[in-house]
Amino acid sequence: MINIARNTAIDYLKSKGFQNELKNQPLPDFVYNSAELSTTNNSSDFIGFNNVLEGLETDKQELINLAYYQGYTQNEISEKLKIPLGTVKTKMRNALMKLKDLLKDYQ
Repeated sequence: MINIARNTAIDYLKSKGFQNELKNQPLPDFVYNSAELSTTNNSSDFIGFNNVLEGLETDKQELINLAYYQGYTQNEISEKLKIPLGTVKTKMRNALMKLKDLLKDYQ
């Protein structure tokens, strides 16, 4: 009887529902306060970086935006854009290499 309860609890902890509950918990107030401080200090840097991003093709811009600004994983990007995971990985790597070259030229 104890094993059934233990296994049920383990199954619940591994379930998608529980994982989604963890992801959807509200953040503490101090997180919002620190986010406000960081956005005001870095706004000029962000604008400059957006200018560099405009040097990329639109599909590469979209990948960078989804991965780094919106926090999607490569697997989630693959599902969202309906393209194979390998293609996402290749395009992401190419985008980062191109971005690196653009940043060298920008300085």
